[in-house]
Amino acid sequence: MALVLVVDSDRDSAAWTQTVLQQIGHQAFLVADGGEALDAMAACRFDLVLMELELRGPLDGWSASETIAANPVMAGVPVLALTDDCAPGIEFRLRESPFAGWMFRPFGTAALINCLRDHLRRPRRRPTGRIAVAASAGG
Repeated sequence: MALVLVVDSDRDSAAWTQTVLQQIGHQAFLVADGGEALDAMAACRFDLVLMELELRGPLDGWSASETIAANPVMAGVPVLALTDDCAPGIEFRLRESPFAGWMFRPFGTAALINCLRDHLRRPRRRPTGRIAVAASAGG
């Protein structure tokens, strides 16, 4: 079972994602904006984050993902972008971002499950900084 943080300002979309996650044996924690996502990640170790890019509020998905990547404690958690934006250049921007992957909406249950399986199987990036040094000192 994985603990997945779902960051989505659309309640219906977040509820659908939570239902799919629960049906396949995962636990979902829902938040509606980037600030809440950072607070949740500071309080709990998630296995994966699903982050809407177009979040409402002062901290959108792009900014939240950059903050996560820069934080030594949070950086090891894969963050997947969820977006409705199919504008030219968006895939290039996503490839250059700290996101581990992305999904374009609308997507179905099978696509979400496959994406989750792919990213939950991958080895985590090791956090950098003092946390990683302290963790490796005992081994």
